[in-house]
Amino acid sequence: MKKRITRLPPHRNGVMAGVLFATSAVLVLMPVFLLMAIAGGDETFPLWLVLVFPVFYLVMGYIWTALSCWIYNLLAPHVGGFEYEAE
Repeated sequence: MKKRITRLPPHRNGVMAGVLFATSAVLVLMPVFLLMAIAGGDETFPLWLVLVFPVFYLVMGYIWTALSCWIYNLLAPHVGGFEYEAE
């Protein structure tokens, strides 16, 4: 049976994407931070980046996903939306 997605809720999808992006940023930055701390030297990885990047990713992920959903909702009635098959 073919189904069509006619609307994507911008806020709900934006929150989900923002949290997903922030979590991914933490998972990537923590090993990088630890490796830089172990390597030492004069130039160590600034701790504030570990705190700022996930927040930046959360905010930007929310904004761009919500904007994309809003544009999709404007276009879907005219183009038909995404179509998928389900059993």
